[in-house]
Amino acid sequence: MRGEDRPERISEDRVDRLKTSEGSEADGDSESLELASRMIQMEMKRYYVDVLRTRSGKIVLRIVEADIDGHKERMTFNLCAAAVLCDHLTDFSNCYARLYPVDPEHLAEGGYLRCKTMDAGKRRYYLDLKENGKGRFLRISQRIDKQQRTYIFIPAQGLIEFRNVLLEMLDEFGRGAKPEGQQELPADQSIRGKDEMIHFNARSNRRGVFLRLTEVRHDDQYCASIAIPEKFWPECRDMFADLCERMEEIRSRKSEKRDGQE
Repeated sequence: MRGEDRPERISEDRVDRLKTSEGSEADGDSESLELASRMIQMEMKRYYVDVLRTRSGKIVLRIVEADIDGHKERMTFNLCAAAVLCDHLTDFSNCYARLYPVDPEHLAEGGYLRCKTMDAGKRRYYLDLKENGKGRFLRISQRIDKQQRTYIFIPAQGLIEFRNVLLEMLDEFGRGAKPEGQQELPADQSIRGKDEMIHFNARSNRRGVFLRLTEVRHDDQYCASIAIPEKFWPECRDMFADLCERMEEIRSRKSEKRDGQE
């Protein structure tokens, strides 16, 4: 992460990255000026987080994944999308932290543990927390056209480090770069049981504010969630309170019945 840790050939990689067409894919510009770059080493791969200024003056964030064979995968985000990605990385990391170690004999169906989509203008990104016999990882994919997708894979244990680098870049270059309509929301809350947890997360997107309820079961690595739009919150609150009262009445009647039998 420190500058002195980066090998001399990084500057050549940087020139190579700037010669790619990623800038034109994002903004219709053929050239981009690199404003900042950070390198993250994870396992046998290197990740570069670059902040670029396009020829039209837009600032974008680009993630490059480079393996030991020199193969590179690139993905570009506008600053608003990068801010939302940081929130998702936090959520995925929290989900990962609550899971038991990988059991190669009992993997989740299809390897999927948690899935999300993220829209940014005409772009859509797919985020999937997955597992296989070797471990867990986050797969970020973006459809370029009807036939092709580009993929970036991040080890699950490195999600927070990755998020922190993105936040540093946003703090320096993206102050005020928040999705339209984003507002202050209540803090996350959780209920912990013996073998499961239920998480209450208030979030917002281009369709408005919603509450995401997530159930995570540790015994079978089950993870599922639903989203409740804000407009239904009062009705859900009243319905939940009514159910609690009715359940209390049922328990009370059962208790009275047992006492009478004794």
